[in-house]
Amino acid sequence: MYQRERWDLDRQDLPEVHTHSPLELFVNMNRFRLKWKMPRHIFLKVPQEIKPYYVDFANPLLLELAASVLKASPRAEFTEMLPAPGDLWLKDPEGHYCSEFRMMAFRSGENPSSGASRD
Repeated sequence: MYQRERWDLDRQDLPEVHTHSPLELFVNMNRFRLKWKMPRHIFLKVPQEIKPYYVDFANPLLLELAASVLKASPRAEFTEMLPAPGDLWLKDPEGHYCSEFRMMAFRSGENPSSGASRD
């Protein structure tokens, strides 16, 4: 099974987001990213929010949004974005879009609920 890489971190492992300047925040967030060997593009999920946030560690505005979400969170889940923004397959004349295609596959001749074969 293939899955995106994921980091589940508690408060003590999250980046320092209480800074005095956008530059400090940018530096802190990117040091955090390098420490955990995260890619530039990730999704951030916190318990108090239903949907994840897209984060580009090179975008100061998205880092400020991530910081505001992380300030109030006891833990966070970071998931790598695959494919990367330039490789997204769902697109139209206005741009590329994130999407997810999920499916289950079973071997022919087997009952998926019991594992027994159907003869």
